Amino acid sequence: MQFLSRSISFLSTILLCSVLLSCSKENAPGSKPPAVFDTSESAKTVTITEKEHRIYFHPKVGDIFRYRIWQRSNSSAISTGPVPGNETAMSEDSYYLNQTIRAIRADSSVDISIRFDSISIRLEKDTMKVNLSSNRPENMKDPRFASYAALLGVDIGVIVTRFGDIKEMYGTTDLISKIMQRYPDSLRTPDNLNIMKQQIEGTIAEYVHETMMHYPDHPLAKDSTQTANMEQNVPVWVNVIYPMQIDIRQVLTGFEERGGKTLADFMTTTTYRPKQSVIENGPIKSTLNSYSASTKEEIRVEDATGTLIYRKEIDDQSFTLILESKEEPGNTLKTDRKSKSTRTIELLR
Repeated sequence: MQFLSRSISFLSTILLCSVLLSCSKENAPGSKPPAVFDTSESAKTVTITEKEHRIYFHPKVGDIFRYRIWQRSNSSAISTGPVPGNETAMSEDSYYLNQTIRAIRADSSVDISIRFDSISIRLEKDTMKVNLSSNRPENMKDPRFASYAALLGVDIGVIVTRFGDIKEMYGTTDLISKIMQRYPDSLRTPDNLNIMKQQIEGTIAEYVHETMMHYPDHPLAKDSTQTANMEQNVPVWVNVIYPMQIDIRQVLTGFEERGGKTLADFMTTTTYRPKQSVIENGPIKSTLNSYSASTKEEIRVEDATGTLIYRKEIDDQSFTLILESKEEPGNTLKTDRKSKSTRTIELLR
C-alpha cells in the first residue's frame, strides 16, 4: 500500500539530515505562492451518508497541479569514548514540482507529465555551510548542485493508477544523459546506465508519491481505518542495523468543506520498536537504549477528484547507542542522538 511507503520512507531519513534547501526567490518574504489549503481558514464539517462512497484519483485532461515540497530537519548528538564530541546539524530543502495531466487511459490510469521548476538546498553542520538555489545562475554551475540542476526543466512521464500507485515511468533518457555526461566514457557502460536509470526513477517516484495518496478499492467513511504491521531491518547509526517492529495506522478522521471544496482528512501514525536491544556482531557488541521513533502525518485530499491538497509529516527520533569492543574491554563509544524533521507538501493556487 502506497500510504505505507510514505511512512516507511522515514527509515531513510531518521539518521541524517538530508542536504536540503530554501531561500529561492519564490520563497522570499512577500512572494511565497499561496497554497490551496489555508490552515487559518475555518472549516465546515461535512457528513457523507453514501454507503458505497469511494475516493479515487481521477483528474481531468489538461489539469495542472503545482506543488511545493518543503522540509526542515534538526539533529544533535553527544558522544563519549574514542571519538568524543558534540554535533548539531540543520537542513532545509524546497522543491517546486509541476504536474500536467496528459491523458486518461482506458483502464482509468492517469498519464502525468512531471517537471521540477526550482530547487534550493541549505545545510549547516558544525562549521560547514551550504546554501544553493536554482534561482541563482552561479549556483547552477556549482558541482555540489549538479545532481539537482540535472532534474530541472525535464519533462518526465509517469503513469499512475486511479488508486495512486505508479505503474510506469518514461522519458528519463535525456535526464540520464545529462547526469552521465560528467563521467568518463569508461563508466558509461550498459550496466552503469541501467543502475543510474533505476536510481533516477526511484528518486522521482519518491517525489510523486509525496504528491499522491493511495486509495483502497473499498468504500471509505468517517473513521475508516487501515493498518499494517511488519518487521524490517533498520539502520540506526553508520553500519549499525537493528530489527524493528513497525506498526502503521491510518484513519479517515472525517470530511470538511473549505473554499467550496469537500476534503477528506486522513491521519497516519507510524511507530518503530526494536525487536532486541543488544546485538553482538563479531568483536563488537552494540546496545540500543531509550529508543523512540515515530512519524505522524496529516493529509487532506479533494474528495471529488482524489487530488492531494496538503500533507504534513513530523518525524521524531531519539536513542542512546553503546558500542563496546569485546577484544578491548573499556574501549566503549556512547552516543546520544536526537532528530526531528517536518515536511510539508502543498498544492499551490
